[in-house]
Amino acid sequence: MRHKILLVLLLSSSLFTCTQNEKPFGGAHVKLKTTREKFSYALGYDFGPSMKHIKSGVELRYFMAGLEDYFNERPALLNERERQDVRSEEFTRIGEEYIQHQKMSEQKRLEEGEAFLAANQKREGIITTTSGLQYQVLSEGSGPQPGPDDRIKIKFRGTFIDGKEFENTDKLEKGYSTCLVKGVMPGWAEAFQLMRVGGKYRCYIPSHLAYGKIGREPDIPANAVLIYDIELLEILTGSN
Repeated sequence: MRHKILLVLLLSSSLFTCTQNEKPFGGAHVKLKTTREKFSYALGYDFGPSMKHIKSGVELRYFMAGLEDYFNERPALLNERERQDVRSEEFTRIGEEYIQHQKMSEQKRLEEGEAFLAANQKREGIITTTSGLQYQVLSEGSGPQPGPDDRIKIKFRGTFIDGKEFENTDKLEKGYSTCLVKGVMPGWAEAFQLMRVGGKYRCYIPSHLAYGKIGREPDIPANAVLIYDIELLEILTGSN
């Protein structure tokens, strides 16, 4: 819905004043001075995500030519039926290409994750459970262990196997998170019940114990192995 609203705005406002002799240009060559210029740029940039999955089939030069012809009330180079047909054909092709690309990426990610875990379990200090969860005790706690029905307070940092961070409680306003042990992903639930309050573990969670073949949009793709540094701060049984 958001991209449709932006498209309506683009097609109902004369936001572009380029002529046929002007070439498309990127942000590196643009100086935004007026509110109108900033507004126009913001609409263009924010419209980008709606075209992300079809960008391989779009040539900006001709995209802009179509907008310019519409704004200047020039005759369309393609009639309405031709436009409908070519859109249908290209959306089908691009969709099939995208699905195939996603499948290849997911399979590659799965294989890379399996290879990483196979090598990682041979490292000193790595413990592998029967489920496939791998963990390393960074420091052992001295407090109680939570059960599946307990609510706990934790700090954590999540990364992928390439080291890219995707989640960190240090970036939250309160600096920690709370959760019900049995209400989280299987890898977390298992890891929490191995820990004692005050402990810090590094957990390597296979995709089947995390978000599996679905992932968690927009930050965690399908078949991703997740690495979490977790500190168990407190058991909040009976708290909200």
